Amino acid sequence: MDRLEAIFSRQGFTDGYYRGRTGPAMFGVRQEGGEDRALLAQARATYESVENPLVPVEFYMIVNQDSAMLAVQDPLGNVCKAIGPRPEPAVRRALTVEELAARYGFRYGKVTVRATRSRWGSCSSRNDISLSIFLVRLPLPLIEYVIVHELCHTCHKDHSARFHALADTLLGGREKELAREIRRYVPDVV
Repeated sequence: MDRLEAIFSRQGFTDGYYRGRTGPAMFGVRQEGGEDRALLAQARATYESVENPLVPVEFYMIVNQDSAMLAVQDPLGNVCKAIGPRPEPAVRRALTVEELAARYGFRYGKVTVRATRSRWGSCSSRNDISLSIFLVRLPLPLIEYVIVHELCHTCHKDHSARFHALADTLLGGREKELAREIRRYVPDVV
């Protein structure tokens, strides 16, 4: 340990550690030579390997009448807390053709909802959109997928590469993934 202290005391140890630097930049510029380079390299490797150890933690939340506390606790019992106002309750609301058309700049005719079992939706040559009532049984991302899919048909009446490129862009690069996922569902009465 004395040898390490001697080496580091002459290392020109800077405030690199406090600025988040790692590796050689954290230790500054060597001012003197002659130290045991193997010992120094071993000390650096040990120091850097334990700099950010992963520690299992538990999160918990306590909600009172007018405030809430979010806390995280490590296995040794150390706790970090954040206290703030009581969060608003989550609200689930339906996606609408009108909302998505406005968001992405589409124009469409009328919207009808039918009890169709053969398809989730369709778009006519007049840009009228028909949706299956059974969409309500799908997860929200799949409902959005169907509506966006039909809105894309107002620009591209086929399933061309341009159609899929537009749909994929609007769905955040997830069009193929969502198309595969929706095949697991069947529009039908339960």
